[in-house]
Amino acid sequence: MSSNPHDPGNVTTVAIEMEPGWMFFKVADPQPEPSRIEFLLRKTIEVWFAERPTLTIRKTTAITSQGEILGVHVWYDQAATEAPKKDGPVEFGFDIHGQITAAYSREYIEAVLADALRILSRQNASTEALVVINPRRVAVTLDNQTNRGKVIPAAFIEQAVEGITKERLQAWLRKPTTPFFVMQMESAGSSPE
Repeated sequence: MSSNPHDPGNVTTVAIEMEPGWMFFKVADPQPEPSRIEFLLRKTIEVWFAERPTLTIRKTTAITSQGEILGVHVWYDQAATEAPKKDGPVEFGFDIHGQITAAYSREYIEAVLADALRILSRQNASTEALVVINPRRVAVTLDNQTNRGKVIPAAFIEQAVEGITKERLQAWLRKPTTPFFVMQMESAGSSPE
């Protein structure tokens, strides 16, 4: 292994098309040193888009767990012939609670995030914050104000809500009738951890 963190060495990066206009980039096993992952993913994304000059990055989201980058979601658009220059991609980062990383595999967490981001992309643009909970009681909070998200146990959300919302959530947790329980909130930044 090279001592130069900018030397890709014998590392394989993977670009996965989640759906048209949405890619996920990650480093394949065996994992390089954590200090190299960010550089390798950035370089992979640069090369991938350089080979496709008609595509422009709309938004990126780094997925992290305990400070380590797991991968990067990238949404893109087909550029018009003379597309105006953008200031750069909008980043949306995630913090993943230790209970979640201890209980679930990295791939499962990536899939949960992909589901939550897909739901967010279909919401009204004025949606300030969203909470998506799956039947395994994993909650993803998404805050459009801060471009941050959290992956936490659903029990934290259950403790934070009151009244009819709490009753509906508890009924759904007892017997899920849909693939996800989705709630809009004022700000996910204030969600418990």
